[in-house]
Amino acid sequence: MEAIQVIYSLNKENALREIAGLQESMETYKIPKGTLIVFEDRYKEQLPDKISMVSASEWLTN
Repeated sequence: MEAIQVIYSLNKENALREIAGLQESMETYKIPKGTLIVFEDRYKEQLPDKISMVSASEWLTN
């Protein structure tokens, strides 16, 4: 099982908020990993352990 956060764009302005929301869901429901599904995947910063990022097109085709 994994927690999923779907967002249009992950950038420096919203990264803390979006990652914190995903981490809160993971902690609340004791979910071991999380995925950010992003329409525009331009974010190149390091993500916390147990959180991955995938483009919406890649997620939809897999």
